[in-house]
Amino acid sequence: MEIEVKFRVDFEAMRRKIEELGAGFVREEIQEDVYFNVPLPNLLRVRKVENLGKAFLTYKLIEDPGRNEEFDEIEVEVSDFDDTVEILRRLGYKEDVIVRKRRLVYKLGRVTFELSDVEGLGGFLDIEVMGDDVSEAKELIWETASRLGLGREDVEPRLYRELLRGVKVGRLPMGKLRNDALERLILPYTGREDARVIQGPRAGFDAAVVDYGSDYLVVATDPTLDVPQGTIGFFAYHFAASDVAVFGADPVWLVVDVLLPPDSDEELLGSITSALHKECLRYGGTIIGGHTGVYRALRGPVVTTTVIGTVKREDLKLPVARPGDAIVVTDKVGLEFAVTAAYLDESLEDALGSEAVKTLRELYVEETSVPDALTARALVRGMHDATEGGLTALHEVADGSNLGFVVFRERIPVREVVREVLELYGVDPLTASSSGTLIAITPPENVEELLDRFEKAGIGAAEVGRFTDDGRRILMEEGRGKAFPEFVEDPYVRLTEVGGTWIENQKG
Repeated sequence: MEIEVKFRVDFEAMRRKIEELGAGFVREEIQEDVYFNVPLPNLLRVRKVENLGKAFLTYKLIEDPGRNEEFDEIEVEVSDFDDTVEILRRLGYKEDVIVRKRRLVYKLGRVTFELSDVEGLGGFLDIEVMGDDVSEAKELIWETASRLGLGREDVEPRLYRELLRGVKVGRLPMGKLRNDALERLILPYTGREDARVIQGPRAGFDAAVVDYGSDYLVVATDPTLDVPQGTIGFFAYHFAASDVAVFGADPVWLVVDVLLPPDSDEELLGSITSALHKECLRYGGTIIGGHTGVYRALRGPVVTTTVIGTVKREDLKLPVARPGDAIVVTDKVGLEFAVTAAYLDESLEDALGSEAVKTLRELYVEETSVPDALTARALVRGMHDATEGGLTALHEVADGSNLGFVVFRERIPVREVVREVLELYGVDPLTASSSGTLIAITPPENVEELLDRFEKAGIGAAEVGRFTDDGRRILMEEGRGKAFPEFVEDPYVRLTEVGGTWIENQKG
C-alpha cells in the first residue's frame, strides 16, 4: 500500500531542506496528468512524463477519503499517452481536470520525497512510504516531516483536482456547502450581534437557539428539492424538523415556502400541502405562514421549510461530547442513498428484483430523525442527524468538542438490502447520504437503557464507538486502525446527476 501525506511548501526552500537532510536526488519529471470523472474514492488518470518520454495509466482507490493519505494503486506503463486518453474517452469516461507540474524525486531510506511545483497552485511536498503497516508508515512520515519543520497545519488533504477546480473557475461544489467555504463566505456576514442568540450559525450545528424566557426557541431551515414528487411534502416537514428535534426540542411552528416550476398543477400543490398537514398532525406542529408561487426560473419544485421548536433550558441538547461518551447510531446508515437509487436507477431492478426495489422506495418514510430524537433525548448528552456525508458528521461533533473518536466498522448498523445497494455502486456506508440516521452522544452508563428504549420504539440502533481525548479520529477495521474518512464528495450528488449509468460504469 502507498501511504503518503501532502504538505503545502515553498518549493525552493523545501528543496534545500530535503538536500540538507541527506536525501539522494533520483530524477526530475515534467508531468501532465489527465484525470477522468469517476466517483470517489476512485481515481483514474493518464500521466505523461514529457522529459522522460513515458506515459502511465493509473487507478487508485483512496482508502481514507477526505484525508487522502492511504492508496491502493495499480499503474501500468502505456506506449502512447494520447491514444490512451482517446480510448478512455470512447469508453465513455469524461475528462475532469488536467494537472501540470514539475516534480523532483528524492529518496532517504524507505522514505520517498516528491517535491512538486504545480501550475496554478504552487509548491507541494508528498512524503511517501510503501508498506502494509499504516501506523508504522505514518509514524515514519511524521518523524521525517518534523525534521523538515512541517506540522499538521501544513497538511493539504485535498486532491489536486479539487484544488484546481476552485482555482480555475471559483466554482462551488455541488451539495451542501463545505465547512471551509462556510467559514469564509457565510459566518463573517451575519448582521448585528444579539445577546438573545444562544447558538448562532456554526459548522456542525444545523439549528439556531434563541432565548425565549423560561424556554429556548430552536430554529432550523432546510430546502426540499430533487426528491420524488410523492415524497416532497413528507421531506418538507422532516428535513428541518429533524434538525430541531436533535436539539431536544419539540417541532411546534412551521413557515413554508413552496416554489413551483411552470406548468405545475393543483394536484401537485395539493399533494405537498396535504402531506405537510399530515406530518404536522402526527407530531403536533402548526403551519403559521409562508409563500407559494410558480416561477420560470425553476426546473422542479423547491419547498423551503423553517421549523421553530421549544425546549426547556435544562433540556437543550447540543452536538457536543465529552471523553468516554458512547456513539450510538440508529440503523438507517446509507438508507437515503439506497432509497434514492431505487427511485432514480431503473437498472437496479435487474440486480435486486422488482420487489426489493419496491420495498426500498417505500422506506423513504424512515428518512427522519424526529421519532429517534424524541425517543432518545432524555438519555443523551447531544445528538446529530447524519445527512450529506453520512457518518463523517462525527468529525463535526469532534471538532466542536475538541476530541477524537474511535469507531468499529463491524458494529455499524447497515440493513442488508442497503448494504447490497451500496456495494453495487461502490459506495462506503460511512460516507453515504444517511438522512434520518441519528448519531446519539451518550454517557456510557445510559447506553443499555437507550438501546432498550429504541428497541421498544421499534428503532434499530447500535453502539459503534467512543469519543476520546487524544484528538485522533480512528476507524477500526479487522483489528487495524486507520484514519476515519472525511466528507469530500457526497455520492448522493453524483447519483442524482448520472442516475442509471453509474452501475454500468462500475462494471466497466
